[in-house]
Parts: sequence; structure tokens; C-alpha cells
Amino acid sequence: MDEQVRCCICGDPVSPPYHIVGQRAYCDRHFATLSKPNRGFWRAGVMQLALIAIFSAVVALLANYVGPLDHTALLLFGVFLAIVPSALWLAFFYDQDRLEPEPKSQIAKVFLLALLLTDVLALRLFNDWFALASWAPAETLNSLLANVLIVGFTIAGIVYASVRLIVYATPEFDERMDGIVYGTVAGLGVATLLNLH
Repeated sequence: MDEQVRCCICGDPVSPPYHIVGQRAYCDRHFATLSKPNRGFWRAGVMQLALIAIFSAVVALLANYVGPLDHTALLLFGVFLAIVPSALWLAFFYDQDRLEPEPKSQIAKVFLLALLLTDVLALRLFNDWFALASWAPAETLNSLLANVLIVGFTIAGIVYASVRLIVYATPEFDERMDGIVYGTVAGLGVATLLNLH
């Protein structure tokens, strides 16, 4: 006897013709919301670019007036520069996404898992296993290939794994835009750790 097909979001039984996307079944109600536009996310993306441009210009201007920094000041300034871009994006996104916000706990879990996987897996692959610094110096074809085939694939895998393991199988992942949101958050986790490193 076949098992009843159920909506992956609400768990209600669904009848043929099924709405199947990516091997996940949806009831009529949740299928209708699957591709709805999220204007808040796109506004957040444009605003993020503008804020990062302003932030970068301010840092570049200040760099001309800041003298040599001691180790502690350099470390604190580096941490500040690594965290601010992620914080700007998350803050503006939450301000724009008031109607159907993603749970902060899920956002934090995806961000932290991507950050942790980057530290535990990616940096060890890049520095220890592949030893990229020794054979892929900047401005060579080797560097380009290493960054695409090793660094790029590893980071994309970490972003995918972070979203897949934390949020993909939950009811919160109920529309295509969620993939963009959580993928971006995972990417910010990777970028933050690489900036901190």
C-alpha cells in the first residue's frame, strides 16, 4: 500500500496532480506562496551594496589619517572591519522583512554553522591539505584554477551544507526566496570567518 503524499510544509495530505518541486510535495496553499516575491530582500540587497560602498569609502578616507597601529589596536580594528558588513546586511534585512521574517534562531544557526565549517574544514583544506600558499601564488594561472576549483567549490559546499543541515527540512523553508536568504546568510558566515582569519 502506498504511503499518503503530504505537504512538506504543513503535513496535510495532498491529492494528484501533485505539486512537486525538488522532490518535495506542496499543498495548493503552500505551492501558491512558493515563488512569491520578497521585495524586502531585494531592497536589503541594494541597500547593502550602498552601505558597503559608503563604509568602504569611509574606511579608505580614514586609512590616510590613521598612523601605524599597535598589535591590539590592529586586531580590534580588523575584527570591526570583518563584522560590520555582515551586521549591516542582517540589520537592514530584518527591518525590511517585517511581514514574514525568518526566525532569528535559524538565521543564527546557519550563520554559525557556516562559520564553524569554514574554520574546521575549509581553512585546513586550503592551508594544510592543499597547501595553496606554496604552489598557487597570486597572479598566475595556478592561482586562478586553485581559487575556482578548490576554494570556490569548498565554499559553495559549505554554504549548501549549512542550509541543508539546518533549515532545508523545516517548515521555515517554504519558498524559493528562503534559499536566497539562508544561502546569503551562510555566505556571510564564511566571509566573516575568512575576514577574521
